Amino acid sequence: NLRHEFKCVGIVHECWEVKGSADTKVFPHLWIRDHDDGANKANKNARDAKACKIWAKQDPTNPRPWFYLGQSRYYQALEGGRSEAEQAEIIEEGIKALKCRVKLGSFYLEVWQSLIWLGDFYKMKKDEAKMIAAWSHAKLLVADRAEASCRLGIFYCEKGGIYHPNAVIELEYARSRKLPADGFFVDVPSYTYKPEVWLAISKFYTGKKSEGAILNDKVLLMHEVGHQEKNMAFHNAQFFVEKLSDAQYLVIGSPPVWGYKPCNPSLAFHNGSLYLNLRMVNYRIKKDGSYDHPGIVHT
Repeated sequence: NLRHEFKCVGIVHECWEVKGSADTKVFPHLWIRDHDDGANKANKNARDAKACKIWAKQDPTNPRPWFYLGQSRYYQALEGGRSEAEQAEIIEEGIKALKCRVKLGSFYLEVWQSLIWLGDFYKMKKDEAKMIAAWSHAKLLVADRAEASCRLGIFYCEKGGIYHPNAVIELEYARSRKLPADGFFVDVPSYTYKPEVWLAISKFYTGKKSEGAILNDKVLLMHEVGHQEKNMAFHNAQFFVEKLSDAQYLVIGSPPVWGYKPCNPSLAFHNGSLYLNLRMVNYRIKKDGSYDHPGIVHT
């Protein structure tokens, strides 16, 4: 509203500040065009971190420079490709910035995200106690989000052994959270497939193999699953296969439909009975890869 005095503040990640008090209202179709997007330039994280350090020194009680300094150092740490000493320095500066952000309070979702990243930083340092403390704090702060529980569950699952029951608790909790509508700092896989991938494993090791098999099959049927998790589910499928008791080789007689050739059968349990699902086709595949069929391919 032009009745108020606005100014753009911040060295990076700028925002609009209004002088005095003003009512707020959301205008979903109103946009501000940014003609110089810094994300399209090289070394964004390093440049932003340098600018945020200056900003934090100028305005140390402002939460924003500390949050974005921590964010920039976090994504720098994920880039890798540095010496151990350089990586350690980036991690330590990120931890310091995020701890300052948490201490300053204010916008609770930034505090929550800072705790998530703090846990990730401590995981990089292999400091399990502080990692668990940071993620647990985040879970308590915003109980309706899945990210912290998903991270804790995956950690306990990877630890294995006596930690699998802890993994089940955390991952079941993550699965029960709904994808937030606000879109702030949302890690979508934590709400869609990540809990299922790892929960299937911990279910297997806690004596609930059939439940684990259902979860693993669910992951295999999902389209949005990441490449790494999909490969994990394919690999783990072998551990959920049940051995058939008193299995025998049987020769099935002539196909029930003349002119069709039986191929790739599959077995399924339904209502306590074992069923054979037999696919049949009316074509043959020749040596050159072409189809030999009577006119229309039928399955």
